[in-house]
This record gives sequence, C-alpha cells and structure tokens, in this order.
Amino acid sequence: MQYSRFLIFVGVAAIPLWYGYRTAREKQTGHIVWSEMLLTEEERSRKRADEAQKVTEAAEAERIRKATELEKATAARKAAEAEVLKAKAIEEEKRAQESAEAAKQRIEADRRAADGAASRARSENERAATQRLQISRIQYCADRAAEADERLKELVEEQKSFRDFAEEMSRMPLNGQNIHNFDRFSATFRMLYPTHVTNTGNANEIRDAKEKCEAAARDLSRKDYAISEEPQVWDIKHLASGYQSNVFELRRSRSNITDLVDFFAGKLPDTVGGQVKRVRVQEWLIKSYDFKDK
Repeated sequence: MQYSRFLIFVGVAAIPLWYGYRTAREKQTGHIVWSEMLLTEEERSRKRADEAQKVTEAAEAERIRKATELEKATAARKAAEAEVLKAKAIEEEKRAQESAEAAKQRIEADRRAADGAASRARSENERAATQRLQISRIQYCADRAAEADERLKELVEEQKSFRDFAEEMSRMPLNGQNIHNFDRFSATFRMLYPTHVTNTGNANEIRDAKEKCEAAARDLSRKDYAISEEPQVWDIKHLASGYQSNVFELRRSRSNITDLVDFFAGKLPDTVGGQVKRVRVQEWLIKSYDFKDK
C-alpha cells in the first residue's frame, strides 16, 4: 500500500520535473498543453503543422465553397438576367411585330382607300365625260334641227315670195312684136316654174329626224364615232340641205323668169350680159317645145 502511494507520488512529481527539464533544455516557455506534455518538440511541431495544414485546408475548402456558391449565385443571377433580357427581347420583338403588322394594315387600308378614291374619281370622270359627250351629241342634233327649222322657214318665205312674184310676172305686158309668141312664152314660163313651190315640208319630218338623231346620240356603244357620221343624223342634215337647195332653186327660177319676161318685154340690155341672157332665153324657148306639164 505504501509502495503504491510512493509510485503515485513519484509519477505526479515527475511531470513538473519533466516539463521543467524540457523547458530548460529547449529554452522555451509557453502555456501548458496537457495533450503535449508527453510529446517532444518535433512531435509538437509536426502536430501543429498538421493542425495548421488542416486549418489552411479548411479555410481553402471554405473559400472554394464560398467561391462555388458565389459562382453559382452569379450564374443564377446571370441566368435570371438573361431570362429577363430574353423575355424583354421577346416582348419587344412581339411589340415590333405587332407595330409592323399594324403599320402594314394601315398601309394596306390607305392603299385600298387610295385605290377606291382613284377608282371613284375615274368612274366620276368617265361618267362626267360620258355625260358631256352625250350632251354634246344631243346638242349637235338640236343644232341641226334648229338649222333645218331655219331653212324651212326661209323656204316657206321664199315660196310665198316666189308665188307673188310669178303671179306678178304672169301679168306683165309683152312687147307687141312678141305677142304671137305667147304660147312659147307660156310654155317656157311653166317650164321654168319649179315644181316644189308648193312642197313646203313640215315640222313633223324635222321632229322625227331629230328624234332619230337623239336616239343615236344616246347610244354610247358607238361613242367612238362622231355623231356627224351616224346614219341617223343624215336625215336631219338632208332635210336642212334640201330646204336650202330648194331656196337656191327658187331664187334661180326667179332670175330665169325675170330674164324670160324681160326678153319678151324687150327689156334685155344691149350689153354682153344682156346678150348672154338673150341666148339663154332662146335656148329655153327651143326646149319648151318638148316640155310637158306634169
């Protein structure tokens, strides 16, 4: 029992002695680390180096972990930003497409409106041109009818004047030496008397011709032809020219009968003109032998 106590005492006393010895030998002092009490300085250095290495490795692992987390966070942030940018780009592209489509629709609507306006303008111009053409063609008929009316009035007046003239000429006294040629005078007088003196015409034939002319004027299937070239217009033009021709014929007959009466009355002058008229009257006298009243 005493021996065990002795050993315990020795063991307990050996610890501070050993620490003191080691301290004195290594000329170092420091705090007491019970786990290193029995270790040599080399072992402690190696232990501390291992611990430092572990701390360094732990720090490096922590740094790597944090860097990895930072990279992941950065990558996630960049991915989120990229998604936002992509969404914005898609939205902007969508808006651009919608704007372009709206602009295209506006342009198409404007084009259709312009085409419609141009088409309406062309139609209106064509309608106005057609109306002007029709009015001018109808006016042409009205002018020809008015001309025919004027020629008819002129003919009626000329016929009345001619009848009065012929009646007066028929009562003119003849030269005594030509009394025995009264039959020749009478026959020649009748020969020179125009047959259309009593054919005055009437307003109905002018009206009918005008209606035919206006019908042709309204027929725009032949609008490329001048109205003056339409066959329906020839009737009204023929009436006017016929009336005018009859007026000329009446005036010529008046002149011829005057020369005939002057010949028998001995009033033709002894001039070249008078001689020409005398020869012409003599030719009529010869022709009157073959003249037969109609």
